[in-house]
Amino acid sequence: MEYASLGSLPVELKVLISRQFDDASDVRSLALTNRATYLAFIGSESHIVKATFQNQTNPDVLHDVLAVALTMQTKKWSRDVRLEILRKYFSGNPLIHTTKWTLSNFFSIQRLRKQIQFFVLDFALSALSEDPSTRDEDILPKEPTMWESIRLERTFWRFELYCNLFGFRGLRDGDLPERLNVNERSVMFFNKFAAYENEQLGCVRDYLIERISEPFNDVASHNIEYSDVKIGYTNDYAVPDNWFKEGVLTWGLEKIHDFICTETYDERFEHLTEYPPCDSHFLYTGLIHANNQSSKEALELQQPFSPDPDIGPRAAWAWANCSFSNNSYFLKSNWYFRQRAYVMWDSVRLTEWKLLLKPRHEAPDAINAPIAFNVEKSREERLSRSRRQQLYLDGYTGYWAAESDMQLKQREGSNSNAEGGSRSN
Repeated sequence: MEYASLGSLPVELKVLISRQFDDASDVRSLALTNRATYLAFIGSESHIVKATFQNQTNPDVLHDVLAVALTMQTKKWSRDVRLEILRKYFSGNPLIHTTKWTLSNFFSIQRLRKQIQFFVLDFALSALSEDPSTRDEDILPKEPTMWESIRLERTFWRFELYCNLFGFRGLRDGDLPERLNVNERSVMFFNKFAAYENEQLGCVRDYLIERISEPFNDVASHNIEYSDVKIGYTNDYAVPDNWFKEGVLTWGLEKIHDFICTETYDERFEHLTEYPPCDSHFLYTGLIHANNQSSKEALELQQPFSPDPDIGPRAAWAWANCSFSNNSYFLKSNWYFRQRAYVMWDSVRLTEWKLLLKPRHEAPDAINAPIAFNVEKSREERLSRSRRQQLYLDGYTGYWAAESDMQLKQREGSNSNAEGGSRSN
């Protein structure tokens, strides 16, 4: 009995087979099998890639993924381009037909998806490591449910969308004067979401600030030039004064991932040199202004942009903000709960924690949580900055360490005669 070879199949069958995959590498491998399959792929690339993309994407995160894909394909940024992307995104109409479906674009999205999967797992493990109602360590926490994972993933995609619209991607095209200001971002972006959805974005923001702190602090505590612009590094927790760390968030998740995976000072400094922190009011200020024109009662009833079958996130937000009457809902006092991703979880998990049964004022928060900042570290930072500033004034750049394990370089145009040392990582 003879079997038909793949190349001998009708074009329609080749295309149908290609559409069954859920990985870009598999599609490429099949297309390169022989000349016939390659020609079939070229003739139907858009249909094949679109189907493969849909096969691997959860329908409940699809809209946000497609919006990010749209921004990744944008080559020239302007104010009008941003407004048009936001209009398409918030219209609720399917974006599947507005995206250019090429295998190259699919590979870019798939690469970003892997980074987001890393962050989702890492954040979930960190957030669930402690019971927020008792602050006791949870050695064997239950894994995130399907909908808890969806909320986490969707929020990371939404963070990436915000980065692509207002972060470093647009700055490379030099259109800073045309970017939307804070008030415009509130109207065009933040206020389109329910308050708890913005708090979910705040959870991701605080988590990322914490994750970049180690590599960022390594550079900020040793680099001589950084002392001249007074970059602090001891405040490891996510509060308003992390302006320079906030600027790192503008890079987007791929570059943030690469940065937190660095191991040496030189690698970390290279990242900060290639993509210098900018726009210190990038996300924090937007979250501060989010939903601030609505009463708390109205916000509790506001419909979310993304439907959610569980009352948990909305109930958690209402509980955490029930005793506050100001017009800003991104509160420092809720930092500890954002660290625990409190608006990401199902009502069943919140009930098991018994968190919402406690009056808000009796629950732990950022004011009494064990934070990295202390008097001794503050003193060390001031001393480090003072010594590095003096070296900078004396005409030096490079690496400084209290243990005299230094590598100093004379600044161009300076007249210093001091000798530099050596440094090991």
